[in-house]
Amino acid sequence: FKTLREHVLSQYSSHVDYTSKTIFNVFVSIMATMVKDLILTEVEQSGTFYVMIDECKDNDDHEQIAFCVRLSNGGVPKERFVAMIRIKEQFDAATIVATVRPQIEQLSSVALFLGMCTDGPNVMIGKHNGVAAQLRAIYPWMINNHCGGHKVNLSTGDVVKKDVPKTVSLLNQLHSAFNSAKTSDIFEKIQKANNEEVRKIAGYIEVRWESLSNTTDAVVDRYRSILESLAVSGEESSIHGTTCAGLYHRMCSADVLMDILILNKLLAMTKLLSKALQSSTITYTQANSEVTTTINALKRCSTDEEFINEVHDEVKAIIEKCCLPDTEVVIYQTRHKTRQMTQQTLPGMLAKSAPTAAKTLSLKEKVSRKVSTLFGSTYKYFQKRFGDQEILVGLDGLDATSPDKYLKYSVLKPLVEKYAAVLKLNQTSTQMELHHISGAPEKYAASSHPNVAKLLSIKNTIAASSCTPERVFSAMNRVKTPKRSSLVDSRTAELVLLSYEKELTKELDLSTVLKKFKEQENRRVPL
Repeated sequence: FKTLREHVLSQYSSHVDYTSKTIFNVFVSIMATMVKDLILTEVEQSGTFYVMIDECKDNDDHEQIAFCVRLSNGGVPKERFVAMIRIKEQFDAATIVATVRPQIEQLSSVALFLGMCTDGPNVMIGKHNGVAAQLRAIYPWMINNHCGGHKVNLSTGDVVKKDVPKTVSLLNQLHSAFNSAKTSDIFEKIQKANNEEVRKIAGYIEVRWESLSNTTDAVVDRYRSILESLAVSGEESSIHGTTCAGLYHRMCSADVLMDILILNKLLAMTKLLSKALQSSTITYTQANSEVTTTINALKRCSTDEEFINEVHDEVKAIIEKCCLPDTEVVIYQTRHKTRQMTQQTLPGMLAKSAPTAAKTLSLKEKVSRKVSTLFGSTYKYFQKRFGDQEILVGLDGLDATSPDKYLKYSVLKPLVEKYAAVLKLNQTSTQMELHHISGAPEKYAASSHPNVAKLLSIKNTIAASSCTPERVFSAMNRVKTPKRSSLVDSRTAELVLLSYEKELTKELDLSTVLKKFKEQENRRVPL
C-alpha cells in the first residue's frame, strides 16, 4: 500500500492518495479473492483434499468456524486456510454441516473430498448425529479421524489430573509465590549470584499441558535457587512469607523432588510426540509410526532398569547439590520458628527436621515405584486414546518405513477397491503398476505410474491433526483485537486470510491488483 500511495501521489494532487478506509477495504477484498483463487488452483492440481475444521469465539464473543484444507503439492503435504465462517444460529452438528458443506462442494468441483479431521467433541465425531456422521451420509467414502495432537493433550491431561494432582498443585503454588514482584526479584538476584541464566517459573494452563512441561523444566533446573529464594522470602512477617516458608519445607522433601523430576521426564517424552503431530507436513503413516514409537517407549521406560538408574542418579545429584535428605522429612516447627531457622544454612535447617515414623523405602525403590506407576499409567491412557483410532484398511501399504508392505498389491487391494470409483482408478492397470515396482520402489515415477500416484496422494492428503485451524485462531486474535472487535465478519475473514497465508499474499502481482481495482467502477480520479 505504501508503494501504491507513492505512485498515486507522484501523478496526482496530494489530496488524492487512495488510502481511505473504503478504498482500503476494496483492496483487501480484491487481494483475499486472489489468494482464494490461488488456493483453489492448488487444490485442483492436487486432485484430492482433506478438510480440517475447528471452532472458537472471537473477541466479540461470536462463534467462528475455521475451514482449512490439506492437499498434496508435488508429493509434499501442504495445509491451507480457506475460510472463516461465523455460526449465527444454534451451535449444533446440523448447523455446522450446513455451514461447511458449501465450502466442500466448491472444492469438490475441482478435486476429490477424502475426509475430515477435527478435535473430539461429540458434536464433531458423534457416531450417530455428529458432523462426521452427517457428512458421511453425503460422502460415503469419506474418512474421519480425531486430531492426534488433541488425543495427546487428553491423555496427558488424564495423567496430570489423576496421578499427580498434588505435584501439580505444588507447582501452581510455586508459580503464584514467584509471581510476587519481591520474590521474583530475589529469585533473579540469586540466579545471577549462582552464575545461572535467569529463568521464570511459568504457570500451568490446564488446556495447554505443555506449559506444565516448561514449569517442571525450570523447577528441576533451578531447584537450589528456588529453595534459597523461598528461604529468604519466608523471613517476611506476612501471609506471603508464611506461604513461602511452607513451600520451602515441602520442597526440601526428596519425594517432592523425585515426583517433579519424573513428571518432567514424562512430559518431555509426550512433548516430542505432540511437536511431531503439530507439523503441517507429517503424513498419516508417519504420525502412526510416531505414536507407536512413543507408546512402546512409555511401556519400556516403566520397567527399564537402565532408565530408572538414570533418573535415580539425577535425583541423587540434585539432593547432594541442595543438601537434601534422601528420606521423607516431617517439619514440626511453627511459622515463627521457621522464620528464625531460615537465617541458618540449608543443612542446618534440615538437621532439625524429624524423620517420618512410617517405614521408609530407599530412594532407589521410590524412584522405581514412581517411574513404574507414572509411565505405566500414561502408557494405558495412550493405548486407550489411540487404540480406537479409525485406520483406513490398506494404508500400511503406503508407508515407506515398512518395506515388507510398501506398495504391495496384496496389502493395497482393499484401498484400491474402495477408491477405484471416486479416484477413477483402473484396477487392472493399478495392479500391474504395483507389480512392476514391487521390491524396487525406486522405479516409481508419477508419469509412468499414474494410478499409484493417486494412491500415494491419499497418504499425503490425510491430516494427522487439526492444528492449522488453531493457528488460524491465533491469527484471528491478532487481527480482531478487543479494540477492533467491531470488524464485520467478512472483513475479519479476509484480513485473517491475508495474514495467515502471507506466503501467497506476497506472491500477488501488484499490477494485477491495480487492474482489478480499476475494473470495478469509474472513479473521479483515474488510477
